[in-house]
Amino acid sequence: VLARHAAVIAARTGVAVTFSTSGSADVGPEVSEVLARILGEAVANARHGNASVVHVELTAEPLRLRMIDDGSGFDTAASAPGFGLGGMRERAALVGAELSVRSDPGAGTEVAVELR
Repeated sequence: VLARHAAVIAARTGVAVTFSTSGSADVGPEVSEVLARILGEAVANARHGNASVVHVELTAEPLRLRMIDDGSGFDTAASAPGFGLGGMRERAALVGAELSVRSDPGAGTEVAVELR
């Protein structure tokens, strides 16, 4: 489901999205919806950061969705305008997941969601 969603997002945003998976995970519709929305927001943020590619990885044990882009990156300690990262953190928390963000100016961004 997430691979198809990634393809739709790529077509809509113009950012190339690659997808890889390891293992098999069966999650309920609520978790699936949260992961899809976080994926969409991460790709939209990558587009704003001038990324040309976002690589998406889904692993099953533990369930983890990771998105890595080649965009301009940003200082994670600085406050950012908008509600993107805060909204992603809130969505993740709703299903018992934790969202982490790693980025540096000029070095792209990695967003990961792990179900606890």
